Amino acid sequence: MVDVTQRRTLLTAALGLALLDPREPELRLLHTWLDSWRETIMMPALVAVSLCGVLIALPDAQAQASETCVKEARAALEVDSPTAFGPEAIVEGPKTIATVEREELANIAKCSHCHQTPFGYQYPEWEQFKRLIRPGDCLMFFRSIPYSWAHAFGSEGYVLVREGRIVEILATKIQ
Repeated sequence: MVDVTQRRTLLTAALGLALLDPREPELRLLHTWLDSWRETIMMPALVAVSLCGVLIALPDAQAQASETCVKEARAALEVDSPTAFGPEAIVEGPKTIATVEREELANIAKCSHCHQTPFGYQYPEWEQFKRLIRPGDCLMFFRSIPYSWAHAFGSEGYVLVREGRIVEILATKIQ
């Protein structure tokens, strides 16, 4: 009988090998096997792994999840602020906590007088924001339409969307 540690090791190895281009017969066999289990195993695995800060590349599942999150976030932002969000607004994601922190730390590094933590002085707000994230939520980046910036009501930041509704917004730029 295979214990839990061995199963985890085998699944980790299989997922790692699944990222390789299936040129060899063994990898084609692995891809065929994984594709047959995509609905049952791969979606929960994708969610579990992405919550740990790693987003694995499963093209169909990842694209579908991303498209759903973008649509839900865009619709929720448009309801929340119809004059600032429309087709020209930028909505990107879903993003992992690790990706957001890496990107924001790189942004803060450009500021010599800022705290060198993700989000700088907004780090406590980010920590509070992270505590709200649940499995199945969409962590998205947003930037309002150009018109909103030209007329002094633009905003940019991160939105947490759950079941099509805004849970929280962390604004990183406002005008």
